[in-house]
Amino acid sequence: MFYTDKKISEYELYEQFEIVRGIKQYLDEETKERVYSLSGRNFDMTNNTYLKIFELANKQSISNNEEAKIVIKNLVGQIIKQKEKDVCLNEER
Repeated sequence: MFYTDKKISEYELYEQFEIVRGIKQYLDEETKERVYSLSGRNFDMTNNTYLKIFELANKQSISNNEEAKIVIKNLVGQIIKQKEKDVCLNEER
């Protein structure tokens, strides 16, 4: 699943779709729905969230699929918490 360590913009569009599919394979439907919902139900924003997760995961030293699964789930959890925090802050304004 993990590619060479280069900037996400250097990947072709089809590679980016494959990366997003690779990240999503580690997540259950409820988690994917939360990411989508917190991205404003915007397909591009959701994809960008997964690409950001990929870039963060690629900075970890992952040697096998189980480690990848754990790292991805942790990163997604952090992203969800941050997005929920941002939503709450925006509602308070």
